[in-house]
Amino acid sequence: MNGAQKKAVEELRAELGSRRKTTEGLPIKGEGDGFVFTEVDGVTVTVGEDGGYHVPAVRTYRQSSLGAALTARELFDRQWERDRKNLLKAIGRVTGHLGPIVNVDWCCDDQECFCRSEDIVVRRGRSV
Repeated sequence: MNGAQKKAVEELRAELGSRRKTTEGLPIKGEGDGFVFTEVDGVTVTVGEDGGYHVPAVRTYRQSSLGAALTARELFDRQWERDRKNLLKAIGRVTGHLGPIVNVDWCCDDQECFCRSEDIVVRRGRSV
């Protein structure tokens, strides 16, 4: 973890603590490919080498990267509601995942997700 990532993790931890009155729930799950993997409300959030946040399971979000990290569960749940209405359409997407937890190999925890059959380079592109 470099200095920018450490600062970003602390910023996220502090922001979560000010909103929830606790700093628990921000475990470091691993590091890989230049990213630090953490988890907010059961959804993976990554911190890039420049300190930017990403929510790999979520295809798009309009808020800042910090805002997306803070609302990762809400964003994923809304996406999942849309996806389950039309799973074939979701499977055809080139970004996001069907599961909320994305591991350091860029595979999610959903056994039905399309990431399971993709090369790691494609999975990383889907996630970042």
